[in-house]
Amino acid sequence: MMAAKAALAEAKQKLREAVLAQPPLLRSAIEQIKATEASLQGALQDQQGVAVNLNRTAIGYQQLARQAETDRALYESVLRQIKETNLTKDVKANAVSVIEHSQFSNFPVSPRPTKTIMLGLLGGLAVGLALVFGADALDRSIKTVDQAETTLGLPVFAAVPETTDEGPVSRLKRRSKAFGRSNYRVVVETPESPAAEAFRNLRAALSLLGPEAERKVSLFTSAVPNEGKSFTSANYSLALAQQGYRVLLIDGDLRRPNMHKIFRFANPRNNSEEDSTPGVTDCLVGEADVASAARRIPAGEFQLVDEDIELTGKILTATGGQLSVLAGGRRAPNPAEILAGPFFGRLITEAATIFDRVVIDSSPILAVSDTLLMTPHAQTVCIVIRAGKTPRPAVRRAITLLAKSGIRPAGLVLNRLRRSRGVGYYYYYASHGYGKEEGAYSRSYTRGYGHRSESDHEGNGA
Repeated sequence: MMAAKAALAEAKQKLREAVLAQPPLLRSAIEQIKATEASLQGALQDQQGVAVNLNRTAIGYQQLARQAETDRALYESVLRQIKETNLTKDVKANAVSVIEHSQFSNFPVSPRPTKTIMLGLLGGLAVGLALVFGADALDRSIKTVDQAETTLGLPVFAAVPETTDEGPVSRLKRRSKAFGRSNYRVVVETPESPAAEAFRNLRAALSLLGPEAERKVSLFTSAVPNEGKSFTSANYSLALAQQGYRVLLIDGDLRRPNMHKIFRFANPRNNSEEDSTPGVTDCLVGEADVASAARRIPAGEFQLVDEDIELTGKILTATGGQLSVLAGGRRAPNPAEILAGPFFGRLITEAATIFDRVVIDSSPILAVSDTLLMTPHAQTVCIVIRAGKTPRPAVRRAITLLAKSGIRPAGLVLNRLRRSRGVGYYYYYASHGYGKEEGAYSRSYTRGYGHRSESDHEGNGA
């Protein structure tokens, strides 16, 4: 037993000594490892420096290699040219000799003037035709009555010629400052003009559409602004009044009213062109009625004498004829909302009980929605088109919008046909009239179509 304890104690002592001897050994191993690591780190840095130097050397080598390739290609090219030059030098030139002299011709061979002139004429004709047909293809406006009827599928009731600077009225207007009337009212101011006759044709055409009770309320509109709606409405109303009807002309364009300017309803307080009298807006909001707001155009005649020019015209020639105008009145901030209610229908019903005919001048269909709210209350809807200006797609779109509202236009009025001659135009309108002197005879043709004038408020442009 004692021997075992002694052996155990001896073993523990040896173990203790072995444990105490390990730290120095470990420190020595660690120091060796660190030394090895430092050596390897230095070797790594050396290798990295070698790699950088190799990369630099490789870049230089690549540049030299490309330069060598370029020089080699240049050398081969020069060598090839030298060989070609040597081959060419060895080839002898063919000897050329005159065997026989040519004979002179009695006629010039080239150029041939006749042929050149004919080719030039044919080429110019072809280019001219191409330009004409190209311009016609690019022009999408409606230029002729046949084109309007064929394209749109609606009849043209009247073709109104250009009225700017037409006849003695315009000459008198330029020479007399006292002449205050606008040349909007051609039915009154130039009753023998082609434009006045066109509105009498319009009056006759609309009278043949059906029973009188079914064509009592007429509405004139257009696809886009400045087509001549107000001009057409005013003169058609005057033509009806001349036939003996009691006519009410309603200015339904509440955003840009024009009737107070056409019939000179100016504000006497400030001499402005703004209308201060009650009108359509006042009737719709309940502040006036049709009987009190409508302004009657006085019947009678006017006579203007200026040197050798004498002009006499009668506004009303039939017994009982009367024209009253219901102007737009004060500007409405929300015309569409006012027209959407039942008030406009009541206004038309009231007007139809007082007057024989009701004519409405409305807004452009594509510009605002006001006209689409008015058309259900009209029995006859006519679209005014400005010849040579209104795009065909715009008119088609306007007709489509009317169709979606359940309205089919009765027909068209082609406005502002110009008195000009040109390729592609033909005579459509001709009027004959006798002057004051016995035997005097005049004939005027309207051919061609007008463009936008300098002022849309002069003549038949509004």
